[in-house]
Amino acid sequence: MFSIFLLIITITALLLLATKGVYRTIFAPSGIQSLVWGSILTLFVLKIIPYDPVSFFACTLIVLYNGAFMLGAFTIAVSYRRTPKIMRSNIWINANLLNRIILFMSFTAFLGILIKLSGFLKVFGSIHQAYENIAIARALLTEEEIIYASPLVGYLSSIGFAAAPFAGLYLAFSPKRSIVPYLPLLVFALNDLIYFGRTWTMLGLILYGYAFILARICILKRTIRLKEWFILCGVLFLGLGISSYALLFRVKGQPWIYQEYMQYAPAFLREVPQVFGLGIIFHYVYFTASIPAFSYWLENFDGKLTFGATTFAPIFRFVKHLGVNANSPALTWPVIFVPVPTNSYTILGAIYQDFGEIGIIMVPYVLALIMGYLYVRIIHRPNLTSFVLLVNLYCAITTSTYFNAFGIGYFDIGFASSLLFAVILGNYLLQGRAQSASL
Repeated sequence: MFSIFLLIITITALLLLATKGVYRTIFAPSGIQSLVWGSILTLFVLKIIPYDPVSFFACTLIVLYNGAFMLGAFTIAVSYRRTPKIMRSNIWINANLLNRIILFMSFTAFLGILIKLSGFLKVFGSIHQAYENIAIARALLTEEEIIYASPLVGYLSSIGFAAAPFAGLYLAFSPKRSIVPYLPLLVFALNDLIYFGRTWTMLGLILYGYAFILARICILKRTIRLKEWFILCGVLFLGLGISSYALLFRVKGQPWIYQEYMQYAPAFLREVPQVFGLGIIFHYVYFTASIPAFSYWLENFDGKLTFGATTFAPIFRFVKHLGVNANSPALTWPVIFVPVPTNSYTILGAIYQDFGEIGIIMVPYVLALIMGYLYVRIIHRPNLTSFVLLVNLYCAITTSTYFNAFGIGYFDIGFASSLLFAVILGNYLLQGRAQSASL
């Protein structure tokens, strides 16, 4: 195990050094990909949980996926004769308009939350009864069976994801102090408390963080101060705390969860207070169980390809609602035990089910080409559309070790909404020009 541990760390460090040498920062797409996958694989080989073994074929696909991504990312760099220079830029934002856009999105998302709460009251009579019957409540939410005024109204809160890139951009420029850019954080926290989960907070914080980092490094050409890094880390741990708090409600309503996970935990985690022990082990499983799950799923795959219907499931479901005959996969993947329960098989599960081995190579290669192009573009010719698109793609590769973000309806709605606002209002929100340079 130690040799594998050392190998992963060495490869990750070399890829980060290569990214730093080519792009002059580790926050280029190749750096984020190597950092994310290197970190999760390192955590996995620590074997805090005695996971089922991962097959050689699954390991090969993981290596091919990451290798293809790196090839695509460095192809963009090599296609230019010189690497991007970090220059001063003359870019500014329309703070007042951006503030109003964030406020509008946050208000829309809060409206969606209120509708979800009304659905709870309609089904259970009170919030207390919903928490007392948490297993039923989660099943209704997952299957979208809680009756809203309209089926689409339940997705209004997804607009909070659209607000996150704009809020991160606003904070990076920091033209003036305002509470408005922090409102989407409240949206994410409330959604997770309603869903008794953690995905909203995780995705929202990732979008927030990358928007801030990319705006500072690529658009403003400024370094991020140590104090700001501490703030970002603090917000991240606050998000983990919120998700752990939501988890306690799930354990209260579904006590089997505690036994199911903690029976495999090290002894010292069973002796600490429940919120800490279960919080640590639950998040460890959340980030690492998808790797052995992918291996298990791969061994039982029936070989029937779905040609995009799994990776982009929400789009296919939407098209089917319009009356078009299209494949419509299940809302969730089946739960398997490795030995802890999980229903996430990394992004590779969706790609392999759609396109097989060729997809494991071509999809990450093309994705890296697109991200590399966008990254270079916002350095030299910043525009809001490219920025918002890149932030969302960064979020997708950051969560790729766990699930396929493109297969989550509320992420796709936020993604599409943020792009729509960027296309329509980009020239009004982000103005000025960067100094020109050849690459």
